[in-house]
Amino acid sequence: MKKDKPKFTRSFAKCLVRIATKAPVPVEKVSDCAPLGRFTLRDEGKTIAIGRITRFIPFNKEKVATSTTQDSAAAAQAKSA
Repeated sequence: MKKDKPKFTRSFAKCLVRIATKAPVPVEKVSDCAPLGRFTLRDEGKTIAIGRITRFIPFNKEKVATSTTQDSAAAAQAKSA
């Protein structure tokens, strides 16, 4: 059975999604702390999704720092050329 990765879902559909944020957000799994385990996504004042956090991957500062350093070095090299 092939798993599809749709770009959208219909109303009232259940799906598993991965969400990334630019800034850290305090969350917990719904099984550990129910109030911090729920989320609401809003766009232009409208609620577009609600859900429960079943698992999360902690923010990795080292990975971000490494990619930022490489990007900065490439940008500096491009400016000097």
